[in-house]
Amino acid sequence: MLNDIEKNKQNAIAFYRTTYLGDPAKAVELYVGAEYIQHNPLVGGGKQPFIDYFTAMAEQYPSKEIELVPGMCCWRCTEY
Repeated sequence: MLNDIEKNKQNAIAFYRTTYLGDPAKAVELYVGAEYIQHNPLVGGGKQPFIDYFTAMAEQYPSKEIELVPGMCCWRCTEY
């Protein structure tokens, strides 16, 4: 069981990094199942709206960085 938890953590980290650093389509391909439910009201439901949102974010904030800390995911834009 502990190995599953550690693997899940690593997959979650890889998903966030891949998404936020500019390749959300690859993140969806590698880490999302048949259905994706988005809980952020600013992002449409489903895989393609997720990809579109984070692709636009990558274009709008090309210098953004991601910092992962236990219990939360934070991103910061170094352009400000």
